[in-house]
Amino acid sequence: MEAKRWQMVRDVARLFYPDLCPGCGAGLLEAETYLCMACLGSLPRTGFGAEGSQAAARIFHGRVNFTEVFSFLYFHKSGLTQKLLHSIKYKGGKALAFQLGQLFGNTMGTKCSPELLIPVPLHASRLQQRGYNQSEAIARGMAAVLGKEVTTKLLIREGSGRGQTRASRLNRWSNVETKFNCLPADYAVNTHIGLIDDVLTTGATLEACHRALDKAGYRHISAFTLAYAEY
Repeated sequence: MEAKRWQMVRDVARLFYPDLCPGCGAGLLEAETYLCMACLGSLPRTGFGAEGSQAAARIFHGRVNFTEVFSFLYFHKSGLTQKLLHSIKYKGGKALAFQLGQLFGNTMGTKCSPELLIPVPLHASRLQQRGYNQSEAIARGMAAVLGKEVTTKLLIREGSGRGQTRASRLNRWSNVETKFNCLPADYAVNTHIGLIDDVLTTGATLEACHRALDKAGYRHISAFTLAYAEY
């Protein structure tokens, strides 16, 4: 009875303050959660395989050796993915990040096999400002589907760096070059680690994370991003 009462209150509230889809701005229907069915069906999925031949993997050729690289969505300027990421990072869209992480996990299925998911960490000041790490929310959505462990205790970010959005490739690397460190932990060095990030552009952040983990002895590292910026 209590649950039904609150459902009625929610239904009435939505008549005056409807939940809006972050992709198109349309009011969400009762059966829709965080994203309308039209936008859900329009997600620009990459369809990348996990054989290492996908476009995203080529970003790291000659730089670091990831076991697998897999991105879920294409990112285009002013496109649907950009709108969703903006909502996730700047409009409190933690639940949306989790839902997209679940969709990402469903897409991966058994094609990828990391044992441990590590979200790319935020600096403590940025985490306090935002209230959550969007990469962790994505990772936990993936983990809920894949049945994997998520840890935020192994990789840490020691510097905040400057904003990456408009930085050149060289500047992106200098921003993150010395910002990540690996802490002692009871994980075997042969553990297959999956680094989780929101968007792959130049790859500088993931490369820096890889180098920190590699320095600590981990050799089986993959990268999984919600989006891939195709230029």
